[in-house]
Amino acid sequence: MSEIPNGWAILSLGEMGHWGTGGTPSRTNPHFFGAGIPWIKSGDLPDGPIRSTEEEITLDGLEGSSAKRLPIGTVSMALYGATIGKLGILTFEATTNQACANVIPNSALVDRGYLFNYLLSQRDAFIKQGQGGAQPNISQGIVRSHPIPVPPLSEQRRIVAKLEELFSELDAGVEALRRAQRRLARYRQALLQAAVTGELTREWRERRTHGLKPGKLGSTEVPTNWRKVPFLEVIQSLRNGISVKPTGQQGTRILRISSVRAMRVDLSDVRYLEQPASDFDGFEVRPQDLLFTRYNGTPEFVGVCAMVPEFRGLLLYPDKLIRARLGTDEVLPAWVQVAFSAGSTREFISKRIRTTAGQAGISGGDLKKAPLPIPPVEEQHAILAELDRRLSAVEAMETTIQASLRRAERLRQSILERAFRGELVPQDPNDEPVEALLARLKAAAPDSPATRRQRRPPKTAPATPQPPRRRGRPWKVHA
Repeated sequence: MSEIPNGWAILSLGEMGHWGTGGTPSRTNPHFFGAGIPWIKSGDLPDGPIRSTEEEITLDGLEGSSAKRLPIGTVSMALYGATIGKLGILTFEATTNQACANVIPNSALVDRGYLFNYLLSQRDAFIKQGQGGAQPNISQGIVRSHPIPVPPLSEQRRIVAKLEELFSELDAGVEALRRAQRRLARYRQALLQAAVTGELTREWRERRTHGLKPGKLGSTEVPTNWRKVPFLEVIQSLRNGISVKPTGQQGTRILRISSVRAMRVDLSDVRYLEQPASDFDGFEVRPQDLLFTRYNGTPEFVGVCAMVPEFRGLLLYPDKLIRARLGTDEVLPAWVQVAFSAGSTREFISKRIRTTAGQAGISGGDLKKAPLPIPPVEEQHAILAELDRRLSAVEAMETTIQASLRRAERLRQSILERAFRGELVPQDPNDEPVEALLARLKAAAPDSPATRRQRRPPKTAPATPQPPRRRGRPWKVHA
């Protein structure tokens, strides 16, 4: 860690308070889960005050597990998987599972807001220390041994106040960008809805058909010169992908499940199979094939359709994707991916999604039954051209917004780095140096956690009446 200002000290996170992890009561005992004590999982951590939890455990569940009751103001950090480094601050008494490291800050040494923001600034460092493959993790020991620059307590509070001021302005800008993103998403969906109901080409059609009435935007009707048939009637084949576990770093490319999103196939999102390509005859994809997601943990991604773009070489697809090939020249593959993204076709798919063991899925049989609106081929070309023109503008604006969001995040990180180098607020020579504070604390209480390292926290905090969760005191950074 770089040189620090006078009056600061480099300590370890373990010295900042009482640390511990939580636990998970056995789900085989029906008396362990239910209304009682809020129970926090890493997915509940919002990088800010924790206002609610998905689950609660009973007093029996608390006593029958390694979960611990934690007071308001406890700072929690995720240790496992994709959520490593996610943070939260309790605004009500709660427990956590073992995927969270929890610290009850020592208010005599560290400001809670200062500790929270420092942990936030170190997220990338913790992620880099993650062990494992698909589900990396860090230990509580790694976190507790991590260094932290500690200014005098008064300066910590000035830093936190300045961070709140700067981040308030930054957050307002980010929220404006998010609102713009949501408006673009709604506009994009309205364009697709207009495309599959004929509204997008109303004027084009009226010039050519002398006033045939199109369906209205948002209706399930289509213009009178369109057809609507089950998807089965226009396909040559429909087949699930190959069930094999990719293990190689090179070899035959196979798409990941995540490579397919509505109207987009990411050809770079692949893994590799070491077996010879001849072992996978019949499971290759070609340009203009249609791919559907068969299973996904997120229902909105199930049954989405995308046309494979032009590419070279051999490319396979996994069993959680479905490949369709058309058997008629009267339907363009690019039109099919549009039709499956909006209107009555998407509504049909959404109603037939089933969830099993946390995975949402749809069958090939249901895909075959999906109603497909079919305009004349000439109109399909006209719709696709108009969509391409308008969606290109949407994508350009989205790219600009994403670039602005990345700049905002870099600015946030730059502000945090300046704060913990002592460059955000001026030092005050009247502030008590940290070493003097530590000596004073040791003299006052030689056995206090502020004056010795890596103390193990008690199993439970002193029992206090559990306040209603939604009425808990709001977290304040200087409390």
